[in-house]
Amino acid sequence: MEEYKGYKLYFEDRNYKKILEDIIEKNFQVEKEYKNDNRTYVAKIKYNGKNYILKKFYIRKPLKKFLSIFKEGESIRTFKNISNFIKKIPELAKIYGAVIKRKGIFIEEEFVLMEYIEGNILIDDKNCRRILESVKKIHKLGRFHGDCNPYNFIYDRDNKVRILDTKLKKMNFGNYRAHYDILTLFKHFKNKPEYPYKKSIFYEIAFIVRQYRNNKGEKE
Repeated sequence: MEEYKGYKLYFEDRNYKKILEDIIEKNFQVEKEYKNDNRTYVAKIKYNGKNYILKKFYIRKPLKKFLSIFKEGESIRTFKNISNFIKKIPELAKIYGAVIKRKGIFIEEEFVLMEYIEGNILIDDKNCRRILESVKKIHKLGRFHGDCNPYNFIYDRDNKVRILDTKLKKMNFGNYRAHYDILTLFKHFKNKPEYPYKKSIFYEIAFIVRQYRNNKGEKE
């Protein structure tokens, strides 16, 4: 970790230190914005002729702002988790660095710089099994994806599945999160593979929560 103008920079390869500093200074080009809501900003950016993914985490709600006193930050946690597990799960998109800035004791700004992968998103039944196998690798390590829809899985130029947009958080409530990942994935496919896990009480809870959110989304 190094500091730059009040920001803390986390990286493993020093070649990315200058890139992180220039992102802070806004010396980069936005190629395409994918998401910009109250929680996150995600965009493809270009720096020195190469494409990357920039993801910013917003802390706008008062409670979340308060809780940031006690947390290291989504960017740092994501950076550490991906860095720790990428050798065991090579399908993960690489993460090159993370940046965080506090104003007093509160997190004010944070972002991560990630690999941009050329490829295709294929939402069809024949690819469900391939995505499922990559998700099971995450669960075997006691982690979960957290946004397990097909848009976060891409087939690269070598036709290999790559995993996008995950923080790889740790499962704490039994394997509830593993069931929720699978149910989220399966809702996008008609001809689903055999359900991979034993349907315990954690499955029942995940099923109820998933159904509630599906219905809520339909009403909205």
